[in-house]
Amino acid sequence: MSGKAEIWHVDWGTRQDKRWLTRILIDGSASPVMQAPELFEPWHERLLTPDYLADTQIILGLDLPIGLPTHYAVRVGITDFPQFLSGAQGPDWIKFSTVCRSLTEVSLERPFFPYHLVDQTALHGLTPQQAWLKKLGLTKSAVYRLCDSETPHRESAASLFWTKGANQVGKAALGGWGEVIKPLMALHGTALGIWPFDGDFAELCATKRLVIAETYPGEIYGWFECKPISKTRQAERLKVIPQLSDTIADLGIVMTPSARTALETGFGNDARGDDRFDSFVGALGLYAVHSCKRPAPVPGEPIFRTIEGWILGQALP
Repeated sequence: MSGKAEIWHVDWGTRQDKRWLTRILIDGSASPVMQAPELFEPWHERLLTPDYLADTQIILGLDLPIGLPTHYAVRVGITDFPQFLSGAQGPDWIKFSTVCRSLTEVSLERPFFPYHLVDQTALHGLTPQQAWLKKLGLTKSAVYRLCDSETPHRESAASLFWTKGANQVGKAALGGWGEVIKPLMALHGTALGIWPFDGDFAELCATKRLVIAETYPGEIYGWFECKPISKTRQAERLKVIPQLSDTIADLGIVMTPSARTALETGFGNDARGDDRFDSFVGALGLYAVHSCKRPAPVPGEPIFRTIEGWILGQALP
């Protein structure tokens, strides 16, 4: 697709102050230019403006699950994940997206749990997750997608539907689907493509004004050998700046002064430094795939292009 393109990578969070965006601007005539991480919300509002994509293509990477576990989807009548988001298949969205406050509320139509600490008296000797799975009538493997499995670059991800703890992704997924993907689908229609459901990544980048893909910074750390011992500590983030600088040079990217300052200071010493770090690393990974320096494979079985999805750039098992 001709014209300007922008790589947007969002490190998503349940709160707006934890949602950070790093952009890489491409105009085809010069080196791509990397911007400093910034809060996503002002850009989110622009993206929801009908004419925003008139002269700019956006490649949007979201650090949240985009897809459903196959076993669960089959049980609730979902055969196409984008169709589910549009409201054409599966459970009612309002019911589905309401996190359960107690085990008595858990059902296949309302799988997300728990809203807060679990009442121990309701467990009857089971762990919270065992009691939750029993209520769903599903095994542990049935609430995971294949791409959530452990890889050489990272540990396994949490179940999509679990909403408590440091590794939980459930509330992030609901927020990203409800606040970003669903409204953008309604607004932009066929000008939007969701990878891999609507086609191969290169094909979508060549034909769509807006391309959305699932990313995972924890996976990208391994590509660039930039995993900090603790990403929440500025001192540890500073130790991987040389690797990130080498990656930026290898990709042929130039940085704005503010982006260079963000990098050289380890993305700040406040509580949001790790969010800015993940936003920045994710943008490099997204650009690496967009520029064909990293492949974007998808497993051959049809379920990965209809229900489960895949993490962009992740190798096949």
